[in-house]
Amino acid sequence: MNHLHRLLQWQPELTCARLAVAAGVFFAVSSNASFLRAVLLGRDLSAPSTWGFASAMLVALTAVHTLLLCLVLVRPIARPLLALLIVATAFATYYMQRFGIYLDPTMLRNVLKTDPAEAGELFGWGMLPHLLLFAGLPLLVLWRVRLKPQRWARAMAWRSR
Repeated sequence: MNHLHRLLQWQPELTCARLAVAAGVFFAVSSNASFLRAVLLGRDLSAPSTWGFASAMLVALTAVHTLLLCLVLVRPIARPLLALLIVATAFATYYMQRFGIYLDPTMLRNVLKTDPAEAGELFGWGMLPHLLLFAGLPLLVLWRVRLKPQRWARAMAWRSR
């Protein structure tokens, strides 16, 4: 019971830049399964070079996600913006995995033009476990994080490293 109490009291303190790094790792790992499967297709999964290549791809994806997040995450909007991205990504990854599709600008325009009756057919109870794991749990962690104030100059110096 004491461990559960400690877990419920857990509240890490991060700067926005460090939150961007953590979110970059999360997005690289959780939302790129289809991409990683595609780039590893035809490679010998038992070969060390394949594991090295997969690791390099994850590092590159993390770097890209982190870079983009560092450009837009500022303390007043960091949590709401990340929450929106987490939920949107959870829905996107569900459909990408379920239907074997990739989301491109044309597909996103079609999604935005879909009427509610047609969109209702795409929702079901089967997506609930995926949404709980890929949106619910990360949102719970996100809202436990305390954002540490940081001077503008120091934040820019850290982000430019």
